[in-house]
Amino acid sequence: SLQDIVNGNSAFGLWSDHVMAWTSGKNVVDVIRFEDLIDNPNFIINRLSRIFGDPHGDPETPFKNRDLMAEKDGKWIAKHSDWRDSWSSELEELFWSKNHPAMKLVYPTELPK
Repeated sequence: SLQDIVNGNSAFGLWSDHVMAWTSGKNVVDVIRFEDLIDNPNFIINRLSRIFGDPHGDPETPFKNRDLMAEKDGKWIAKHSDWRDSWSSELEELFWSKNHPAMKLVYPTELPK
């Protein structure tokens, strides 16, 4: 269930543990928020180009449609789902309380109102 995932009862544990493991290494070059990738893909692509070199083809195309991203990725991005139907204010509060260490890295430190 979504509540089990929020509580860390999944293969990856708490979301915050997963994020902290990926972002705390000495070899981390950059951290990109999903929202920034979707809201301003050109800016993010420019950031990534400085690290990895220029992209081939039109790098923005996959970001214009989640299903295209899922087809291109095949592993980490799933086709569109409507998880918000199962999300509640109680789950939101639980998520923030369980994952505050990672949330404060890239999001406001206060639970949204």
